[in-house]
Amino acid sequence: MSLTIPPTMRLYAMADRFVWGSFDDSPIVLKALEQSTGPLLELGCGTGRALEVPLKKGYNVIGIDHSKDMLAVAKERFKTYNNLRLLLGDVTQMQYPGFGTVAMLLNTYSVFTDAQVRLDILKRVAVSMNDSGNAVFILKNDNEAGRKSSTREEVSEIEAGKKLHYQGAAEYDPRTGIRTLRLKFRFGDENEHHIIPTILFSVEQFAREAALAGLVVSELYGDFDLSPYHREQSPWQIYLLTHQK
Repeated sequence: MSLTIPPTMRLYAMADRFVWGSFDDSPIVLKALEQSTGPLLELGCGTGRALEVPLKKGYNVIGIDHSKDMLAVAKERFKTYNNLRLLLGDVTQMQYPGFGTVAMLLNTYSVFTDAQVRLDILKRVAVSMNDSGNAVFILKNDNEAGRKSSTREEVSEIEAGKKLHYQGAAEYDPRTGIRTLRLKFRFGDENEHHIIPTILFSVEQFAREAALAGLVVSELYGDFDLSPYHREQSPWQIYLLTHQK
């Protein structure tokens, strides 16, 4: 079971590039790369939000994504870099050994609601890591704030006189543990709607899933600035995983 790919993600890709750029994954990615010395494999790289800093620092990078629209933006954005390969593919089927760091960022893991699919992904991540390698996962924190329904609206000027209108809503169902994202985009005459079910994980649940794939949590942070994790206060769970000894 893999993700259903929407027929178009052009406006979603615009938002990933221009609206959600404030999510800075680079501190944890660089920390992981400094420990492993690279190279970096990012699963679900999108438009490359997290790739710019590692590329500028000279790390070799491979980014995989299921969306042609997302990769088209990334290819244009990083066309001058010769230390990057961008691949169209399904992260549930990938198998690329020999990486120092494997990353699945900004809640990407949470969109896989099937437990067996998640275990397969974690096992593939473990195989992709070299013996001294590590993995980075970023998940929305499972606390009162994370479970609360929320809405967000933004307007961003993408081109002169043309604005991207974005509306996002999140609803949590305590019976299923599913947090559903409903995203709407409008750019000129174009419209896109996406409905994305996601899972909220406790730290203990994610650690158990990682352990089934032979991985252990070596470091845990609560926000992109690598501040300490607090169950009820942190907006994120930011993990660094290593092989079990």
